[in-house]
Amino acid sequence: MGEKQQRDRDLTRWGVSRRYSSLDMFYLFPIGEGLHTIEHKGRLFDLLIQNRGSDTTLVVFHGSLPPTQLTLPCLQGEGVSRLADVNLIALADPSLVMGDIDCAWFLGDRRIGPLRPILSPVIRYVLDSLNSKRTILFGGSGGGYAAVNFAQDFPGSIALAMNPRLNFNGTPSSKLPRYLEVCHGAMSRTPMLRVKRDFMTPNLLDDVNKQQDFDLLVVQNKNDKRYLHRQVNPFLSGVENPTRTWVSLFNGGDGHVPLPREEVAKLLKDLSNMESQTSDEYNSLGFESLGDYKQSVLSQDFS
Repeated sequence: MGEKQQRDRDLTRWGVSRRYSSLDMFYLFPIGEGLHTIEHKGRLFDLLIQNRGSDTTLVVFHGSLPPTQLTLPCLQGEGVSRLADVNLIALADPSLVMGDIDCAWFLGDRRIGPLRPILSPVIRYVLDSLNSKRTILFGGSGGGYAAVNFAQDFPGSIALAMNPRLNFNGTPSSKLPRYLEVCHGAMSRTPMLRVKRDFMTPNLLDDVNKQQDFDLLVVQNKNDKRYLHRQVNPFLSGVENPTRTWVSLFNGGDGHVPLPREEVAKLLKDLSNMESQTSDEYNSLGFESLGDYKQSVLSQDFS
């Protein structure tokens, strides 16, 4: 495959940024608003922090970069967090700098190693600095995988996954082989298996069934047939403990179309205003408990 020109780095959108020569240096300073860049093992970790004085903080993981994303970093969530009036931690995947690749699922690469053990403490440090009481980890598609994956490090949090990829082994096929090649130099079966073993859980259902200390909210476009029937429903049908998972289907455009930004913002605002994270509260926001969803939808989908 021919290589595309590597994306340029452009920070002009965010103005002045703070740069730290190491993770240790980052932890020495009080956290202010704006763009923060941390150097670590030859990578640049970019995170955008916006403090709106809210008790709720939105942590956003981007999915696959769209064709219009010509530069790095990619930091999403400014609009919806502003409309929802919640704090924001927007994260950019540091591995995308490695070449012709649009998505790396915040998994890491051969230079920095697995990303979650590095990035979760950074997120936790910022959450503590913001005095945040409620954490919502949010992502769509590939970002949905990251949100659910990282939520395991934040007990009591909410993972809000929209049209998510939850299983690399399921269809529709992902760009995982390209990630393995670009980020790990793995092009044959043995090194690919090694990377999968060391860097990821191919099917997140395996981790969720081991221990789920967070609330999982799945927001799925019912007209996104491939993701609904090949990713979301097989995952939900396999969840063994249904008490911390809720589902909301919306009527979007055909295909992998997300919920409109204004509706995402309203949902986030409603989640931030909940008195407690209970089934009654989620039901009032239009979510169906997984137990009810299995009876009403999955019984037909897998009949």
